[in-house]
Amino acid sequence: MNTYIEAGSATSLECAVVDNSGAATYAWYKVVVGGTDTAVDGATDATYTISTPATADNGGYYCQVTMTVSGVANGPFSSETATLYVRGKILPKYYTICAQACSTSTFQCDQKVF
Repeated sequence: MNTYIEAGSATSLECAVVDNSGAATYAWYKVVVGGTDTAVDGATDATYTISTPATADNGGYYCQVTMTVSGVANGPFSSETATLYVRGKILPKYYTICAQACSTSTFQCDQKVF
């Protein structure tokens, strides 16, 4: 799954457990290409929210779930990887339009937004 968002716009990833017969514990990881995936600090719920994503948050994320049933831990089970693409904010274009005054050498400028 690929998700495209704008920088600064909060986004959430969700890890759903189909069998709710036990207690679930969650851990979210960020994929490190060519290295060891890193646990996301504080991401221990079924939903992982990035409040103000930046381009540094680009990459793959997945969760691992361990189910405890009758005191026995099962897992961890890993979700599929969701790839997050954070685009830089698109700022409006500002153009400055200047016209030379006829009687002097000074310029009069008006800022217009297109």
